[in-house]
Amino acid sequence: MALWGGRFTQAADQRFKQFNDSLRFDYRLAEQDIVGSVAWSKALVTVGVSECR
Repeated sequence: MALWGGRFTQAADQRFKQFNDSLRFDYRLAEQDIVGSVAWSKALVTVGVSECR
């Protein structure tokens, strides 16, 4: 049973269910996403597109 089952009168949209079901997978990717973002921002600083404050 979904946590939101008792709060709403209509069933959840299927797109919401698909999005919500993917969160477990997304959490597994979070660390790699952060590492990639940090590396990308360092690269932008290196080429002068951005600056570090």
